[in-house]
Amino acid sequence: MTADGKSLIPYAKKMLALSADLEEQFSKETHGTIVIGATESICIHRLPEIISTFKTMHPDIELSIQIIDSPDFSSLLMDSQLDLALELNLQNQQTSFITEALLEEEIGVFAAADFELAQKSNPLIEDFADVPLLLTSKECVYRTLFEDELKAAEITPKIVFETSSVEAIKQTAISGLGVCVLPLITVKDELEKGTLVRINYQTDYKMMTQLIYHKDKWFSDYLKDFIQVIRTVIV
Repeated sequence: MTADGKSLIPYAKKMLALSADLEEQFSKETHGTIVIGATESICIHRLPEIISTFKTMHPDIELSIQIIDSPDFSSLLMDSQLDLALELNLQNQQTSFITEALLEEEIGVFAAADFELAQKSNPLIEDFADVPLLLTSKECVYRTLFEDELKAAEITPKIVFETSSVEAIKQTAISGLGVCVLPLITVKDELEKGTLVRINYQTDYKMMTQLIYHKDKWFSDYLKDFIQVIRTVIV
């Protein structure tokens, strides 16, 4: 492709996105589809109530849910492959998108009840030296923040398991193979059952559940209703 051709790509993408919006705008609003991108923890622990509430209002509107890592949201929203995204991240404003911070999510460190570090009353970051860690993917912001604390204390993390699956991390922690760093909302059931306990190490990462959509997005009535349901449920 020539240099002139490459310079036209951003405009072509905008034209395609506008075309998709126009097609949706003039379709019947009693039937349609909303495509939502969400990180796994939000998809499992936040979306079910949102979907249930919305479906009582618009039973004929289809909802397509895609579990996506946060770094992929921008390109998918830009190309209109997603109508909106829900992510757990540091609050971030991008010029092409509207970002609504909905709720601050507490991040904690968890392990099986009989794990040695769980017995310590007030562990410090130095106490994580040589402790087996069960971590989310490298793109995960709260993992990065925890690793930054280890690095500041000149501790090399002992990572024995890493995956983008929060559920896999929890099950591995329950088996007693290490400690994990996760949003509190993702382990509430395990804490109630006693299969996991919270290690008394304080984090202050200011992670937010946030709603993101393109600033030029055209909103159907049912998409407006869906966003209002999100704002009402996530409080």
